[in-house]
Amino acid sequence: MEHQVTEKHKFGLFALILFGINGIIGTGIFLMPNQVYKIVGNSGILVAVIDAVLVLTIALSFADMSSRFHANGGAYLYAKEAFGDFIGYIVGFMTYLIRMIAWSAMIAGLTSALGSTFPILSSNFASHAFSFALVASLTILNLMGVHFMKALNSIATVAKLVPLFLFIAIGIFFMKPTNLTPIISSHLNFTTFGSAAVLLLYAFTGFETMTIASENYRNPSKNIPRALIIAITVVAFVYISVIAVSNGILGSAVANSATPIQDAFRAVSGDWGYALIAAGTLISMFGIVVHASFEAPRAGQAMAQQGALPKKLAYVNKQGIPTYAVILTGVLTLALTWSGQFAVLAQMSVVARFVQYLPTILAVIYFYFTKKGPKADYKLPFGPVIPMIALVLSIWLLSQAEGKLLLFGLFGIIAAVASYFVTGKYQNK
Repeated sequence: MEHQVTEKHKFGLFALILFGINGIIGTGIFLMPNQVYKIVGNSGILVAVIDAVLVLTIALSFADMSSRFHANGGAYLYAKEAFGDFIGYIVGFMTYLIRMIAWSAMIAGLTSALGSTFPILSSNFASHAFSFALVASLTILNLMGVHFMKALNSIATVAKLVPLFLFIAIGIFFMKPTNLTPIISSHLNFTTFGSAAVLLLYAFTGFETMTIASENYRNPSKNIPRALIIAITVVAFVYISVIAVSNGILGSAVANSATPIQDAFRAVSGDWGYALIAAGTLISMFGIVVHASFEAPRAGQAMAQQGALPKKLAYVNKQGIPTYAVILTGVLTLALTWSGQFAVLAQMSVVARFVQYLPTILAVIYFYFTKKGPKADYKLPFGPVIPMIALVLSIWLLSQAEGKLLLFGLFGIIAAVASYFVTGKYQNK
């Protein structure tokens, strides 16, 4: 017998907003300002604005689709309903794979950061033991119920936002206008702008995971669109402000700083500011690991619910938790974590995310013009204009990506096609 998460324990709007923010803000923004500055100087502020607009157009497309379909699945479900089982399976396979890759890479990053901070954890045995304990603990917490993960996620999100907002609120008074000129860098051209945009876009990814576990949210058709828009807006404000304040305090020295936010805060507040941001970095990494542990199993569960994977993965316990999906995902993620192949896998996941974005954008356009599918509870501003802008900008960004990244994405799609035919017996006909 299958059970559902009780209404009381589901994510409400505020918890869902925090969940979305936690899924987007990881370690990237703590380290990214120097890399962006090297490419386009102060124009990185403008790049952040453009990326925020792009992500918002994609997020609005997800908002439209999430208001039409309320089951688990996100991009997989949208692609399946619009374009059929085959396309849906490709998107779902890539989503599930990307979520496990991302979770394993996050665990590896947190383990590495802790090893640098606490040398006792730097050995292979210690790092393996820590990653095992972390995955096992989060798997157990996931099995105990949604309310445990909701509370842990909310605490971690607030804890990571506090140092960032303090940095912005205090650092803004120590910015030097001369450090922000010229705002249009002499290095800025079509090529460098594209490179910086692709680089910084990675820091914005993760918002799409908010749509995967719809059945765990209260009133998903209304709350997911609201939470998506609010979360992206908050993240955009934080990112643009952090880059501007870092550049304004350190000037060209940003380019040579491995930890620009920490160094900028140390410059204005001393060692306590440096320590605060360092702690915020670790908390941010832990928070996004918590987020990934919740939504990664739901990607597999969603495919099983639609008959694309063994039905066992769709089973939920008395607390409404997909027991087998949580356990299997934890085991596979731990294996990926111990494999040591994250650099290659993580690079693949950057471009592979567009396998979720593009079908969702196209699904919105398809349903708008054909008038097919369920009616959207969320009214998309300007009709199909926004998804069309999202489509053009997404294709342009993909054209700016390195060839090897596109190749990794292609390999992922080929693996998905092979898996579709191998697991064909699980398809609902």
